Amino acid sequence: MLLIVVGIINRINSHTVYSLKETSLTLEQAQEECPYLIITDSERLITEELMEMPDVQVALSEETDVILDKSLAQKLCNKRIPEFTVYDFSVLGRNVVLDGHYANNRSILTFNGNDFIRKTISYEKSKIFYENQNNEEIKKNTQYLNVIQSIFG
Repeated sequence: MLLIVVGIINRINSHTVYSLKETSLTLEQAQEECPYLIITDSERLITEELMEMPDVQVALSEETDVILDKSLAQKLCNKRIPEFTVYDFSVLGRNVVLDGHYANNRSILTFNGNDFIRKTISYEKSKIFYENQNNEEIKKNTQYLNVIQSIFG
């Protein structure tokens, strides 16, 4: 009997599915819920400076995926946004990606030379992440566990 129960529990666990619910937010709502989500002038300045780096320009011209020396980005961040810690700095196709943390919250800045900046923030141990594109399109994504309709199907 115990083996049957364990088998059913294992079957149920193998069919758990998560989905995301996306909600649009105003700039004011975003500021209240996730203060680090707003793209600042300092971040815009850093993206401009990073775009001008020779290594970044070479990678962008070749449209290749390259992991760059994160210390280069961290030096700029220490001057402009000292509360940001850089973990990865890369070029992915036409985009430059700066991956790090603000106050223990994961933050990813993705940008390119066309005045495009997207900032994604996720809180540790949370099922929510926020995304801001140019301070114009702000979204909150909440992860939900879908209800299992059949444990055997």
